[in-house]
Amino acid sequence: MYSIIGVLFWLVIIYIIVRKFIGHNRKHYGWLQKQIVTWEKGKLISTEQGTAILASYNLKRVDTDRKLDTVKILTLIGAIFVGLGIIFMVASNWQEIPKIVRTAMLLGLTLGTLYAGYYVSYERTDYPLLGKSLFLLAGLFWGGSIALITQIYNIPTSKNWFIFLLWAFPILPVAYFFKNEYTYILSSALFLIWNITYSISNQAANYYYLILVFLLLLPISRLFIKWEWVNVLSLVIAAGCAVFLKQDYFVLIASAGLLVYYLWVRKQEIYLLAAALCFPLWLVAFFVIRQTTPNYYFLLPLALLFYLSYKAGSKAVVTINLVSALVWLNLTLAVYMNIVRQANEFISFSLLHSLIGAVLFAIGMLHKNWHEEQASIYKFTGFILCFIFAYILAFKEVFVSRRPLAPGIMQFNSLFMFLVFIALMAILFWQGYFKNKIGKLEFIGLLVSTVGSMLILSNPAAALVNTIIANIILVVFAVLCLFSGVEAQNPLLFNCGVAFFVLFIITRYVDIFWKLQEKSIFFLVSGIFLIFGGMYLEKKRRQIIERMKS
Repeated sequence: MYSIIGVLFWLVIIYIIVRKFIGHNRKHYGWLQKQIVTWEKGKLISTEQGTAILASYNLKRVDTDRKLDTVKILTLIGAIFVGLGIIFMVASNWQEIPKIVRTAMLLGLTLGTLYAGYYVSYERTDYPLLGKSLFLLAGLFWGGSIALITQIYNIPTSKNWFIFLLWAFPILPVAYFFKNEYTYILSSALFLIWNITYSISNQAANYYYLILVFLLLLPISRLFIKWEWVNVLSLVIAAGCAVFLKQDYFVLIASAGLLVYYLWVRKQEIYLLAAALCFPLWLVAFFVIRQTTPNYYFLLPLALLFYLSYKAGSKAVVTINLVSALVWLNLTLAVYMNIVRQANEFISFSLLHSLIGAVLFAIGMLHKNWHEEQASIYKFTGFILCFIFAYILAFKEVFVSRRPLAPGIMQFNSLFMFLVFIALMAILFWQGYFKNKIGKLEFIGLLVSTVGSMLILSNPAAALVNTIIANIILVVFAVLCLFSGVEAQNPLLFNCGVAFFVLFIITRYVDIFWKLQEKSIFFLVSGIFLIFGGMYLEKKRRQIIERMKS
């Protein structure tokens, strides 16, 4: 269950970050292509200079006045339909055709389509889209030909990974020599499938895939700068699959390779992002294999990733690194708890992470005069940790039947985090951070959170008292967000305070009144309360935001 949740979490993180980066790149290069034409028309640069700029980014010249050509679209669809028609016609009479004729037909269809793509692209240059599509169609025909030939001659396909290799390799030169991004994407996807099927079939790491990607596919990707992310993302996916197969060295080499590629080959943020995602996967794989050995080696690449992310000014990589640091801390604690055979205790776990959140928020405050652009990441991460675990502990059922805990690893680490927090507060006082009103509000929130967490930790069996403390922390967070939003003239922060306050009211209302036997009364009263309460809060919220804007 936990492994499935972890995989889903990382897939969501990968999707959000890579999707954002891809969208940014496409927008950037598309803008540049259009702007160069505009600059040339305005005599800001010459045509030769515009061509040189485009060549430096491996971009093609675009016609800003070009409109959608219906004829070309119909031609593309027609080409695909012709291919499908031939396939269905042959399939209906397949068994009656001799084997040698069938083989010749398949290869002839593939080579014919490939030549048609070449002819349309280079002999008749007025149909570039059709030419690209025909190259892709030839690649698809080649894969279908391989599958059907193995069927015709009854070739064993128990090692089906070999089919993907035979399919991918011959179409890669088409992508390279004809500069066709469609076949490049197809071959990249096929190589990834080959790697996965090879690893599953042989229960071994496919190091040939890593060599292929770093020495062949990534260098070729320079011809298709907008699609450079394809094999970078493929490496991250391959590393994620290797975790399930317990191939930790494969994940480590993929991670290190991406980092090396960023440092010495292509200093682009996507390589740094991918490396930041892969190293935590190696950490997880290391833990799965060696559950009684802490991975202190991970701290070296983590420190380097932090340094590079600060140098590049990448907030996304800093965020991933913070998550990675939390994963490392939890896995390291799990290792030591396995060694001493100590069971994990949810309350101690929650309080430790709440204190970690306070420390992270304080570190964000220290960024005020040093990398201020990264301060919001630490503050946001720290606040979310404090709020989530305070919200969880605000339910009395969490503390029911709890007894005082004997001192353990979690308690000692909580105490250590509390001491680190005090040290950071002392530094901030010395720097004069709390002289302004925003600083004082932040200090009150951190003080309430940390002191409340330590009080709960000192006596987790006091269910009623601890529940009250956790609810006080939630109310303080909501109120401070409201006041901070007004003071900083920040509508987003103010809206967050309103949302937290509404969440608190609804949660406590449901928690208290859901126990009523007559549920109809509960829903009726709740509906009326939510409608009028929501209207009142929305009215007040808009009034305050209007004052901020004025």
